[in-house]
Order: sequence, then structure tokens, then C-alpha cells
Amino acid sequence: MQYIIGLLILGAVLWYFLSEPFAASVDKAYEENTTWNSSTINDNKEAYIDSMFDKVDAIEKTLLDERLNLKIKLEQFKREQRETNSNISNLGNDMDRWKNDYKILDGRVVGEVKTSYNKETLGDLLLQADLRVKAEKAKLNYYPNAIINLEGLLARAEEGLKEVDKKRVEIDIARTNLRLTVGEDSIDDIVDSLNSLSDSATALVTDISKVSLDNAQARDRSLSSRSDLESILSD
Repeated sequence: MQYIIGLLILGAVLWYFLSEPFAASVDKAYEENTTWNSSTINDNKEAYIDSMFDKVDAIEKTLLDERLNLKIKLEQFKREQRETNSNISNLGNDMDRWKNDYKILDGRVVGEVKTSYNKETLGDLLLQADLRVKAEKAKLNYYPNAIINLEGLLARAEEGLKEVDKKRVEIDIARTNLRLTVGEDSIDDIVDSLNSLSDSATALVTDISKVSLDNAQARDRSLSSRSDLESILSD
């Protein structure tokens, strides 16, 4: 008996692959019983509405995750902006001392040397510090726009979460209407709005990934590795 059943199953599998009409009918039946379509929705509207609640929950999770990511990245950028300002200030103070000592050792001005460096070392330090200041200023120019972008994305996430709450109410109303056998057409409108909300949440994730310091870092790499010591000393 088991042998006969096995042959029947094997025959059905072979028929599936050899017969396009049969395969198409199997695929259609599988899709109709595993995905929501007009037929399965009509057969079990309340289960379909429950699935809409699941979709709202998934959208909410995406938005909550991205809101957290945005807040972390926003605080990171603000902290880095403060640190960059501090670095520029500290480097400027160092350069003022090194320039003064260099000019004293070079005989350009009279005064007391306040560091233990010789003139050659001071020249190297000034050149390196000048490049670092240029790199830090390049990043500093980028931070305001990056922060504005992140704050805008955060506002979008907040708006999306408010929209999620509204959709839950709309779906709940639709379920009540179905039980009263009225308002079945309103389901399509909710589905459309849910799809739009899901697309917005997905786009938010994509847009967040675009906000980075790549542009600033590219500018850093494009800076010349050489600086004119005389121009630094004349500042």
C-alpha cells in the first residue's frame, strides 16, 4: 500500500513538472491558500484584519528602531561637532606657541622660548597641525547639514509613529463595521494607506543610511599633504 502511495506521489510530482497547465493550477491554488487575495479575504475578513494589525505592528517596530538609531546618531554628531570645535581651538593655541618659538629661534623676534623643541621640530609640528586644522574645519563645515538632515528624519519617524496609532484605530473601526456587515469597502482604503506607510518607513531607513561623514572624510583625503610654512608663520 505504501509503495502504491509513493508511486502516486511520484507521478503527481512528475506531472507537475511536465504539465504546464497542471503546474499553473497548483501554483494558483497554493497562492490562494497562503496569501491574502480577494477570495481568501472574503472567506475570512476578520483574520485578514488581524493580519493588518500585524502589519501595523511591524511598521511600528521599524519606526521605533530607526527613531532610536536616529537619536543615537544625532547625539554622536553633536558630540563630534563639539569635539571638533575643541580640537580646532586646542590646535590653534598650540600653533600660536610653536610659531612664536620658531620665530624666536629663527631670529625674527626677541623673546623667551617656551617649549623644548628645536626649530626643525617646530616647523614639522606646524605643518602637521595646519593639515589637521584644515581637516577638522572641513568636517566642521559638514556637521550642520548632517544634523539638520538627521533632525528632519527624526521628525518623519515621529510623524510615522503618530500615523501608526491612527491606523490602529481605523482598523479597529473597520473590524467593528464588518461585524455589523457595513463598510466593507473601507478595508481597501486602509490597505492602501498601510502600504504607503510601510513604504515611508522603508524609505526612512534608506535615507538614514545616506547621512554620514563620508563627504567630509573625502574632503579630508583630498587636502594637500603639503603646506607652506611661511604662510603659516605669517598668519
